[in-house]
Amino acid sequence: MKYLFYSCIILFGTILTISCGQTKDKAKNTNGPNPTAITTPVVDTSNYFIKRLLNASPKEVAKQLGEPDSIIKASNDCDYLPSCFEATYQMGKYNVLYYKNRLKWIEIDQPEFFHENVIQNIGFPNWKPTWSNPSATFSWRSNVTKGTATGPLIPIEGLREVSAFPNFIVITVEADYDKRF
Repeated sequence: MKYLFYSCIILFGTILTISCGQTKDKAKNTNGPNPTAITTPVVDTSNYFIKRLLNASPKEVAKQLGEPDSIIKASNDCDYLPSCFEATYQMGKYNVLYYKNRLKWIEIDQPEFFHENVIQNIGFPNWKPTWSNPSATFSWRSNVTKGTATGPLIPIEGLREVSAFPNFIVITVEADYDKRF
């Protein structure tokens, strides 16, 4: 008796699944496009690899961006790092700083990204900027760099700051070093 009961449930589930699938397909084919449907904006995902590059070795970065434009060399302009090495990729489109053989800072020459959703377009969750001046900059900052932040701080562990300017984007990640220098 149990066997017959379970068999009936399985048969009923199979029939229901098949009929629902056909109804769904039929609805798709007979309704046509819905002129009142709300469309969601398409997000440009071409730069999502940026998230994977952060904290990567020069060898891993070269796999994504190709070989550096010239040799990786010591830099005098290390932003928040005590020491660093710099390189450019793809004819200067990407300018990077390495600290302890890991990518910690990247500048992207892409002015078409200058808007409030730039953080989403480079591979991070969409988040309200912590500070913005729509004609000059959009910034997302962590607790370490909050400074003039007016909104909620970016809740992404290891990310120090993302700043979008009219002509480029700067992304920095946390670095482990003795802050006393």
